Amino acid sequence: MVPVPSGGAGVLSATVERRADEHAAAPVGKARFIAGDPIRALCCTSVLAYHTALASGIRLNGFNYGSDFSHVYGSLGIRIHALNVVVWFFFSLSAFLISRPFVAAIAEGRRLPSLGNYTRNRVLRIVPAFWAAFTLSLIVYHSHAGSIGDVLSVYGFAQVWHYSVISAYLDHGWTTNIEVLFYIGLPVAAVLLSGALRERGSRDQRLLAVAGFAVAVMAASIAITGHPALGNPLGGPAGVMWAFGPGVILACAEQRWAEELSGTERGKRIAYVLLAVGLVLLFVYSGTAPYRRRRLALLASVAVPCLIGAPLVLQWATGRCWRILDNRFLQWLGERSYGFYLFHLILVLLLYKPVMSHFSSAWAGFLVGFVVLYPLALIAGHLSFTLVERPFLRLRHGWRRRA
Repeated sequence: MVPVPSGGAGVLSATVERRADEHAAAPVGKARFIAGDPIRALCCTSVLAYHTALASGIRLNGFNYGSDFSHVYGSLGIRIHALNVVVWFFFSLSAFLISRPFVAAIAEGRRLPSLGNYTRNRVLRIVPAFWAAFTLSLIVYHSHAGSIGDVLSVYGFAQVWHYSVISAYLDHGWTTNIEVLFYIGLPVAAVLLSGALRERGSRDQRLLAVAGFAVAVMAASIAITGHPALGNPLGGPAGVMWAFGPGVILACAEQRWAEELSGTERGKRIAYVLLAVGLVLLFVYSGTAPYRRRRLALLASVAVPCLIGAPLVLQWATGRCWRILDNRFLQWLGERSYGFYLFHLILVLLLYKPVMSHFSSAWAGFLVGFVVLYPLALIAGHLSFTLVERPFLRLRHGWRRRA
């Protein structure tokens, strides 16, 4: 390790060096993904911007959910609308992080991770904050318009199949429903693949088989995305499952190439190439009309893994991440991004009239609304993390000790 000078800069450099050594020493597939929380932080910021722009435009009767925002935001409207790409980032990143131990076990031909531990961790991570957000929405809106079945469908992560007035209060909860489907499908697919591939072929061949399975699922899902016969602009749950495939493929790539690229200049070059390709495709995505669902899915299925893979490959090569991502604020917000995401829309719905109704311009309402809502969403995310998420996540360690 290169000696560093004393003072603040030296302390920061020493911290970066120590973390690089720790990541280099961690086994493949177990090192913490440094850019994971920062990517979540950028995504939840973008989704707040999207919903604030949507609320400001709807207030002026400029468009509805099917438009590209150009009616009130001009030529930039379609670019603002494209902020919804963050959903695919959330899904792909989740798939990468959660599938890593399953992919590693299949590649090595060993026993799969404990299903009990996996289920416990997923339940403690997702359920308490989601239930807290929905309960708060019921209290805030004093709704009596729904039935018991409507309420239970949201608590049961089934609102994507049972839309109601009550579920609209937590409208973005459909993404959590889709996540739960992936949580169920992942171990099922892992068991089937593990059984079929055990003691067959080489390690690389097993990884190729897993990646091939992910590609097949993506192809089938994209094929039905936006199909009018399904009565859903995204093709229902099956029409969005493709978004998890890139994450599984990245987990396979990590098992195959992480050690090979460790400490190499080639790894750095690959990281920058992935970044460039991802940004170009993301720009093309942002200019594509919303009704072109399959084209959007195809573009995102390449752009998203490139942009997640760029800092990942850089970490393989150097043990570090770009400082623009690896900073205290983005790491802090990323850790609280789930609560930020769940509670931000409640804030938007509560405040869009008193905050934005004073402006005749959608742009003014959007910008002022975002400035007001962003710190409130940060506070909501922090409270959710501190009061709900972290206490439940600590139960994982207590259960381990009792076991």
